[in-house]
Amino acid sequence: MKLLFLIIMAGALAFDSNAKNTRAENTLQGETSSMETSKTTKRVSQILFQSENDIAAWRRVNDSVMGGVSRSSMTNEGQYGVFSGTLSLDNNGGFASVRRLWTPTEKMPNTELGTKGKLTLKVKGDGQYYQLRFRTNRYLDGVSYASGFQTKANEVTEHSFDLNDFVPVWRGRQLRNVEALAWEDIVQIGIMITQKQEGPFKLKVESIALASI
Repeated sequence: MKLLFLIIMAGALAFDSNAKNTRAENTLQGETSSMETSKTTKRVSQILFQSENDIAAWRRVNDSVMGGVSRSSMTNEGQYGVFSGTLSLDNNGGFASVRRLWTPTEKMPNTELGTKGKLTLKVKGDGQYYQLRFRTNRYLDGVSYASGFQTKANEVTEHSFDLNDFVPVWRGRQLRNVEALAWEDIVQIGIMITQKQEGPFKLKVESIALASI
C-alpha cells in the first residue's frame, strides 16, 4: 500500500510540474506575441470632420487681414469638412485659409517621432492647387511650414507627406536659416488656397492622419 501511495504521489507531482511548465511556456509565448504586435502597431493621430465640434475647431484667416476681400469658411457635408469660398485679387489680396489648433503627438503618447512619421490627407477636390500648413505657435502671423498638393475635380485623392516636404515661408517668401521642424513642434494646422487662383473654390476634406513609421 505504501508503495502504491508513493507511486500515485509521484505521478501527481509530475503532472503538476508539467502543467506549471506548460502555463509558463504559454505565458512566455503570449508576452512575445504581444511584444511583436506592439512593434508593428502604428500609432495614429487623426483629424475627422464628422461632427459640429470637429468643424467648430477651424477658424478662417483670409487676406482681409491685409485689406483683401477673399472669403472662406469650413462647413460640414456628410463625412467631409468643406473648405470653400471665393478667392479675390482685389486690394492686393490673394489668399484664403482655415486653420485650427492641433498638436498631433498629444494623441500618440510614448512616441518620439522627431522627423519621422507620415501624414496622409484624403480629399475630394475641385482641380485647384492647395497648401497644407503647420505653425509652431498660436500666433496669427509669422513663419509657417507649407507643402502643396494638386487636386482633381470631383475625384477623391490621397496625398502623403513627410516632414521634409514642408518648407518655411512667410508672406509668400521661402525662408532660409530657420529651425528644422519636428512633429512634436506643431501647434496649428491649416489649409490655404493662393497662387492667384481667382474665383470660387471648394475642397472637401475627409481626414488628416499622422502615423508613426
